[in-house]
Amino acid sequence: MINVFRTLRDDEMEIVLNAPGMVAVLIAGADDDIDKDEIAEAIHYATTAKHRYDKLGEYFEEVANKFEDIFKNYIEDLSPDLDTRQHTITSYLRQLNGILPKVEPEIAKQVHQFLLDLAKVVAEASGGIFGMKKVSKAEAQYLSLNMIDKPADFEMM
Repeated sequence: MINVFRTLRDDEMEIVLNAPGMVAVLIAGADDDIDKDEIAEAIHYATTAKHRYDKLGEYFEEVANKFEDIFKNYIEDLSPDLDTRQHTITSYLRQLNGILPKVEPEIAKQVHQFLLDLAKVVAEASGGIFGMKKVSKAEAQYLSLNMIDKPADFEMM
């Protein structure tokens, strides 16, 4: 059990742990072409981002241990049809809207920011001039992760 998520049930914790893999597949597959650069960048960022989010140390240990397998399994297991795959992932990620409010607001904000940052990194991983910093229109439509509500501002008590 990850201490900052102690208020969650096991099934909710699983969704929070799988969310980075789902975000990576959502963005990488938005143009219906998940390439090796997007896979490599998603794995690298998800397994090295720990220092950017100070309250999520234990979470990142779990994510880092499982991310590559989760990401590759989702690529294999989700529908090859673009619309079906994107709809399935979007529906899955919407579940976070009922989960993140159950944790401390600052934790929810950091998880949300991590998912946004991961989406951007994956989107910028391929395309453009020499494959750098170009986000396709298809990826851009998902980049803000609108299906996940922005956590409420942290309120000091």
